[in-house]
Amino acid sequence: NRNIVVTHHAPSPQSTPKQYQSDLLSAAFSSNLEEFIKKYTNKIDVWAHGHTHHSVNYQIADTTIISNQRGYSSIEKFNFDCGYIVEI
Repeated sequence: NRNIVVTHHAPSPQSTPKQYQSDLLSAAFSSNLEEFIKKYTNKIDVWAHGHTHHSVNYQIADTTIISNQRGYSSIEKFNFDCGYIVEI
């Protein structure tokens, strides 16, 4: 069994696109739960999120943070992969 957390908001500023990281409005899209994730990394295998319109796949301690978002496809190109599948 894999322990998976699914949230709308991102759990880390690392999920925010670089061009928006210094924007104060970024706090409306992601929190900074990195210390929480590090503390409970043995209980959280994968954390999946949405809301940023930005696809990511990175590690915080032993937890994989993933997001595969289409966003507004007419104006955004954030590496959405229609074949990306995570089995739960």
